[in-house]
Amino acid sequence: MQDYLTVPGAQITRAEREFIKQYAELTESRFDNPVIANIGVLWGATMWCIRRGAPDATLYGVDIKLDEGIHRRNDLNAHFIEGDSTEIWKQFNRPIHLLLVDGDHNYETVKRDIAGWVPKVAAGGIIIFHDYAPTDLNLRQFPHIAGVRRAVDEWFNSTHQNEWLNQILIDSIAWFRRRV
Repeated sequence: MQDYLTVPGAQITRAEREFIKQYAELTESRFDNPVIANIGVLWGATMWCIRRGAPDATLYGVDIKLDEGIHRRNDLNAHFIEGDSTEIWKQFNRPIHLLLVDGDHNYETVKRDIAGWVPKVAAGGIIIFHDYAPTDLNLRQFPHIAGVRRAVDEWFNSTHQNEWLNQILIDSIAWFRRRV
């Protein structure tokens, strides 16, 4: 039995939370003035993990509709951008050192997020895709999340294998490191 943090429409395991925190720490230690972008904020569970691991990084949270309470979380010290992630990337002009993609899980949207956000990841940077390998229960409850794996596999198996290192799965997370 997994140790889940569950909120309506979201589920994240303890191992996933620890992994996100650990890689935020690693990002902050490896890069000067690191930029971290979290696509799909919801109520901020992953934002907290990132901030705990990287207290000094510049942190952005992007969501189509931000929960009103998230703006009052001053201790996150984050920049929140409300809007469609498949459009927001067009105005985002900073290299990203850690990108967490956990927004809309429909295939077409994930594919557009990959096309827009992934090219902004710096050499040596990391991408984390949440819900890449969901449980059978999650797939039955939310069948559209199968779009994450399909979009990520298509992206990675196309022409990107030489540019990215594919890492092991952590529960439902798949992650990749851009080669230096």
